[in-house]
Amino acid sequence: MELQSQLSMKAALEGTLAETEAPFGAQLVQIQALISGNEAQLGDVRADRERQNQEYQWLLDIKLPLEQEITT
Repeated sequence: MELQSQLSMKAALEGTLAETEAPFGAQLVQIQALISGNEAQLGDVRADRERQNQEYQWLLDIKLPLEQEITT
């Protein structure tokens, strides 16, 4: 009798746990999607920053000889 009572309580608690986990599982999926999107954007920003750094270095490489030529 006590075992049956404990099994019923266990089943009820497992049901409550499943009901509680369901909305959080959906939220977790949404948050993971947002994180993935943000990581992709971050990758794009990093790539753009690297491209701009390369362009800046290229311009500096042109500027310095021109300034030296103007000076002479």
